[in-house]
Amino acid sequence: MGTEKMTFGAYLRSLRRQKRLSQKELADMVQMDHTYLSKIETEVLPPPSEKNIKKLAQVLDVSEDELLVLALKAPSDLNEVITKDKSIPSILRRARNLSSSDWKEVEKLINKLRKEEDE
Repeated sequence: MGTEKMTFGAYLRSLRRQKRLSQKELADMVQMDHTYLSKIETEVLPPPSEKNIKKLAQVLDVSEDELLVLALKAPSDLNEVITKDKSIPSILRRARNLSSSDWKEVEKLINKLRKEEDE
């Protein structure tokens, strides 16, 4: 199921239902109160912390990055990448409006550069 049009809460609910878990079962598995999980799924509350999103991703067998991006949160390990060089924030700002196909091309270029680096 694609996440393009889904909110974090709706996608979380969909994943939970696919795994045939009740809110209480999932909440217990990730050490979260089931009423808190319910409020996240219904968009009463915003997505949880990165730590809890990672727990949810593990239990629901989905990519942490997928859930983090849907929650509009940047993975914390990217801070090291972004601050590696003073030009990186500017490059990312200019890349802000790239399309999905543009990002695929960027990924191909990065893979090519990494391959050349390894040779």
